[in-house]
Amino acid sequence: MSPAAQAADTGGDNNGYQTNPTYAFSDNAAFAVDLNSGTTTSTSCTDAGKDRHRFYSFGFSIPSGAVVNGLELQLQAKVDNASGSPKMCIQVSWDGGVTWTTIRTTPNLSKTEKTYFLGGASDTWGHTWTPAELGDGSFRIRIIDVSSSTSRDFYLDWIAARVTYSE
Repeated sequence: MSPAAQAADTGGDNNGYQTNPTYAFSDNAAFAVDLNSGTTTSTSCTDAGKDRHRFYSFGFSIPSGAVVNGLELQLQAKVDNASGSPKMCIQVSWDGGVTWTTIRTTPNLSKTEKTYFLGGASDTWGHTWTPAELGDGSFRIRIIDVSSSTSRDFYLDWIAARVTYSE
């Protein structure tokens, strides 16, 4: 499923994907862009100087007694220059962004758009999910763009999420 809503998160210069962020809602070869990402050269995903962005309202329809077995995220992304070890750090939230899972990271990004998968059909990201926690009012994905260069531009073509569950 694709998101239907987004918002810049605090961190870095507080603007996340400031150019066309809704372009990340579909696989359309048009990109959401985070220009000159962040305000520090740290390569830590938890550094407050890194740009962050939230995507949500995925429209999952999980039956209320279902057992959630896994969550897989797909990102289609690239960068303007591969120097500086550019990567995306990803977290998911079940309570509207108050609490986040442990960070997962993509490999270093390249100048060519590639597809990255994080999680899987039997990976719950360390959380026991309820169907309600995957609802539009609760479920969030946060992307943190990381590089040792603050002039790095990140491009996100699409972010999608798939939930595997059993009834």
